[in-house]
Amino acid sequence: RFMEFWDPANLKGIWAGEGPGWYRAVVMGQVNSNWSMYAFVVISALSDRKQRMDRKAELRSDIFIFLLFLGCHYPLPQLWTWFFTEVLGNTGSLAEFQNHRWYLSFYLVCRVLHFYAFAPVAAWLHRGQPRALRAAVPAALVGVTLFCYWDPDVVASKAPSVCPATLPRDGWVFGALEFLLPGTSPHRAPAKCPLYFSVLTKRLFFAYTASWWYGQAAVDAVLSKVSGPGWPWILGFLGFSTLLGYLDDAKAFTQPGPGGVIGRDAVDAGACALLCLGLYLSRDSPWLRWSGLVYAGQASLGSYLFHSFAAVDLVTPGGT
Repeated sequence: RFMEFWDPANLKGIWAGEGPGWYRAVVMGQVNSNWSMYAFVVISALSDRKQRMDRKAELRSDIFIFLLFLGCHYPLPQLWTWFFTEVLGNTGSLAEFQNHRWYLSFYLVCRVLHFYAFAPVAAWLHRGQPRALRAAVPAALVGVTLFCYWDPDVVASKAPSVCPATLPRDGWVFGALEFLLPGTSPHRAPAKCPLYFSVLTKRLFFAYTASWWYGQAAVDAVLSKVSGPGWPWILGFLGFSTLLGYLDDAKAFTQPGPGGVIGRDAVDAGACALLCLGLYLSRDSPWLRWSGLVYAGQASLGSYLFHSFAAVDLVTPGGT
């Protein structure tokens, strides 16, 4: 399969002797890095905290995302598969299961936390509460998500299940859970409805919570000391991602245990911070408008959500 060649393990084998080592490090760093996910989450947290839109506008946006989340399970994959095979006459297979809807569910949970937990708590803390309490409560909330982050060895197959193993997989309850929990599959035996689809979800919850409570203060502190053009920081981002590729190739971050995950996330966080800072400092630069990045960024979330449907059988391992 075309997508299988982008698996990090396959990349190392296929490209082991291709080109110089620095080139392989650049490619491996871009393929393995999660900086884009952290950029999504950090910017979402900062935007939520500022509450730039009125509540009705935000509610309409959240309802649209929820409907899109349901539609990515049914009927959108089925319609695209039908169009791919019946209308276009293709004989290959098109990715039908949209596992990437997990990010939509993550986004919606973050929105619920923002409106019904974080924002009310922040408003209460600013209504004359003691300074010690104003410092302790955010730290405690971030600490809870940090505890979840600290368990990097839990994978989706070991995530807590919200349905009993004896639940009939042909019943309406299981069918409803398939819509709401991306990791639920009727092909598993016994029935399993994992509470979260990916271990990355827990780390992103930590990033969202920390950014919601402390992100704006960190941004203000950095911008008060940094000025000038943005391109040196963007070059720094490329350096960080290349470092990740080099360390992956050296198996520094591929060993099991907390050390590898924390090291990878530290490099990802550094790459994300440098890129965001560089783009912010370049916001008035002509090259940023000419590059098309601003236009492409308006569709970045949609491109991410639907990219799995482009996983087509273009070639087989045998080359046919």
